[in-house]
Amino acid sequence: MIADAPTLSPAVWAALACPACGGALERGEGAVACAACGETYAVSDRHVDLRLRTAKQVEVPLTVSPLEETARRRRRPAPIPLNPSGLTGVDPDAYPGSLSNGNGLTRELVSWFPSAAPGGMMLDMGCGDRRCEPVMRLSGHEYVGMDIEGDEPDILGIGEALPFRDESFDFVFTLSVVPHTAHPLVVMREIHRVLRPGGRYVGTAEFLEPCHMQSRHHVTALGVQDWVDFSGFELVQLEANDRWLGMNSLLEMGFYPRLSWSVNRRVAQALAGFHLLQTRKQRSRPSTAPLGHGLPERVTGGFRFVADKPA
Repeated sequence: MIADAPTLSPAVWAALACPACGGALERGEGAVACAACGETYAVSDRHVDLRLRTAKQVEVPLTVSPLEETARRRRRPAPIPLNPSGLTGVDPDAYPGSLSNGNGLTRELVSWFPSAAPGGMMLDMGCGDRRCEPVMRLSGHEYVGMDIEGDEPDILGIGEALPFRDESFDFVFTLSVVPHTAHPLVVMREIHRVLRPGGRYVGTAEFLEPCHMQSRHHVTALGVQDWVDFSGFELVQLEANDRWLGMNSLLEMGFYPRLSWSVNRRVAQALAGFHLLQTRKQRSRPSTAPLGHGLPERVTGGFRFVADKPA
């Protein structure tokens, strides 16, 4: 029995890898060591600390496509439909933790969570306090929570150097995480790497939200699609959040700091109602605006998406 080891299953231990070189890890007393490069990482009774300890050189090949080819791949955001073969009866609001707030979960998004195959594992990257864990476990996958700090994650690590072997997971989920990373294209490639062929990536991303929690890369609908294309995924669904417009995010996240949160929220709700009234004609017919300039993608607080790694 190795002291101070967290209660990870053998499958999770087998999936771990050195974030610096990808080498296999050997378990010891209070630490794991990379058999390839010799780097050591701390182990406590709560988690394995696999945050990168030294600088890592990363090469990110870029393919620049002709404008016509790029335009053919683009799609206009549309409300995510309920997937009849998925988890259709899940109400995120029935769980603690305000799972539906902001760019959070919806019944429709949860219905696209993949069902687990035997031995399937999921990664909640940027899990925070693990508030989404109860809903994610309904898919039947073994849950692994990772974040850059805190007591709740199983694994401490960073998105640019995920401490897992290639093709370890069937399902990866990120709740407004990638915009907070320093190198989102590298992070997206890493998510693609650790997913098995045919695996699914479900995520949300901020757009018109104020800077918070060191966020960096708030993106438009075109930006989300650029990330998905670049990383090798096939986009399945892309939705502009119509319940969390830019005005909601700015006000409810403290645009008037001397007013209470509840007052800011009421102002946001009133303005959102006025916005819906003003734009009802535009919403009743397909948008003729250039891609990315229609409603609600032009004024949304963020996006939800579903993407698959080709089998």
